[in-house]
Amino acid sequence: MNNPSLARHGLDMQMWSSDDGLSWSNASVLAYPPQPNLGGLIGPSVGIQGANGAIYFSQISPNRNKTLYWSNDFGVTWSSSRPLSGLGECSIAFLDTSGIGDILMNCRVGGEKRAQIRWTPEGVPGSITYPAGLIDPNCQGALINHGGRMLFSNANTTNSRSHMTVKSSRDEGMSWDEGVLVWAGPAAYSQPVSMGSDGVGLLFECGKESPYETISFVSIPNAKLGGTAN
Repeated sequence: MNNPSLARHGLDMQMWSSDDGLSWSNASVLAYPPQPNLGGLIGPSVGIQGANGAIYFSQISPNRNKTLYWSNDFGVTWSSSRPLSGLGECSIAFLDTSGIGDILMNCRVGGEKRAQIRWTPEGVPGSITYPAGLIDPNCQGALINHGGRMLFSNANTTNSRSHMTVKSSRDEGMSWDEGVLVWAGPAAYSQPVSMGSDGVGLLFECGKESPYETISFVSIPNAKLGGTAN
C-alpha cells in the first residue's frame, strides 16, 4: 500500500516466480523480527542479493521509521534492524562488487539534500551523513554498484521534479561527480540497472509537461559515465 499509516495499512508479503515474472505463486505474509509487520512501504527501489545468497530490502513503517531487513536462507525467514527515524524512501547497494560486505543506503529526507548510511551485513547502521554533490527536490532516488563504482539517479534539482541525472562515485559514496543529464524536462522516480560492459540502463518517470506522462528507458554507455565498468 502506498503511503501506509498506523490507521490504514496492509501487510508486507512475498511471492515467487520461476519463469522471469510471467507467473507468480506461493504468496505469504512476511515476518521480520524484532520489528512488527505493519505493512510498511518496501523500497520503492529494488532489493539486492549477495554472492552468498543473502537478500536485503529496506522499508518505511507506517510510524515513519526506516529499517533494513534481510534473509540468509533465501526468503524462508527474515530479520530486521533497529529502526532509524527521520528517513524517507531509501535505496540500497553493496559497496563491494563481490556482493558480500557492507551496504550503502541512500535516502530521501527533504531539505534539498540526501542522507546516506553505511550498514554492516548484520544490519548494524553507521552514522547518517549528507554527502556533498547530491541535491534533491524531496523525491525518490536510486543507488546501484556498477563495476565497483556507485551510481545514483534522481531529479537533480532542489525545487522541481526535473533534470533526471545519473551521478558516479569512486569513493564509496563520500563524493559525487556532476553526472550525466538524461532528461532535462519533468522527471521523478527512477531505477538504474547495471548492464556490465554495455553500460547502464535507466527506467524513469518523465514527460514534457508532467513527470508522470510516461515510464521511459534509456541506456547510457560507460564512456559517458567516466569510463568502463571494472
